[in-house]
Amino acid sequence: MVERIESQTWTEFQGEVVDVQLEDPTEEGRTQQWHIQMRPIDKEIKGKTGNLHTWIRLSATCTETSVPRGSVIDRFLEALEDIHSEVKKMTVKKAFEFMKGRKYLFKSKVLGRAFEGHPASEYWVPSKEL
Repeated sequence: MVERIESQTWTEFQGEVVDVQLEDPTEEGRTQQWHIQMRPIDKEIKGKTGNLHTWIRLSATCTETSVPRGSVIDRFLEALEDIHSEVKKMTVKKAFEFMKGRKYLFKSKVLGRAFEGHPASEYWVPSKEL
């Protein structure tokens, strides 16, 4: 029998970053992306892994030490830097790996812009360390 569950929608949750990986593109014309897995502490996820995920796509001009100003990755890193000032001195890779094992209050935020008829995407962004 198939269990019917209600849609789970939140604007924030408390969670631990359990994995951070730089993934290669799966489709032609795409770029690499950071895949962040978070295990909620204050909510129960009905799903295969019990984790929430967010993907931060890299633009073609990103390097290990620079990102385009105002891009999604730039805004994500700014949010992380607001919590941990030492992240400002890290490379992109170190900054993302720095989150692994840490607990945060995550909030759903729009980081990008609408583009060619596609609405701007929301991402789970750390807003406070727990």
